[in-house]
Amino acid sequence: MSIKDFDLFLSYEPARDMAPVVKLVRRLTGAQVRVWFSEWELGPGQVPEEVADSVISRSTAVCICNAGIANHAAAAQAHGVECIAVDLTLGEDTCCALLTAALAKQAEPAASARSLLEDPVERAVNILRGELPDLIVIKDLVKSLKALKQFG
Repeated sequence: MSIKDFDLFLSYEPARDMAPVVKLVRRLTGAQVRVWFSEWELGPGQVPEEVADSVISRSTAVCICNAGIANHAAAAQAHGVECIAVDLTLGEDTCCALLTAALAKQAEPAASARSLLEDPVERAVNILRGELPDLIVIKDLVKSLKALKQFG
C-alpha cells in the first residue's frame, strides 16, 4: 500500500509496544479505520522518521501509544492534527472504541469550545457527551469513569 491519506497515524516504541500495537491495528482496520502502521506501510530501506511528518500532515489524528515518540506529538500540533494518547494496557477493544469515537468526532462540525471541569466525574460526563479535548488521555478517562461509578 502506498502512502496516502490516513485516519490515524500510530506513534509507538517498536521495542516495547509491538505486540499490543499489532492487536490494536488489526482491531482498528477491522473497524474500517485507515491506519498508518510503519510495519505495514514502509518499503525496504525506508525509515519511519523520514516519512512521518508528511504522513502526519495528511492524517486525521495521531495516536500516541503509551509514551510513543515525542516528536510525533509536536508534528501533529504543527500540522493542526488531533493528538490522542492511549494506554495500551487497557486492551485493544477499549482503545479501538475510544479512538474510533474520537475520529467520528473529527468528522462532525467542531463542538463549542467549552473547557472541561477539573472534577473527574464532570470530566467523564463531558468526554462521554462528545466534548473531547485536543488530547484525550485514556487513563484519565478510566479514572473518571471509576469515580463516576463510585458516585452512581
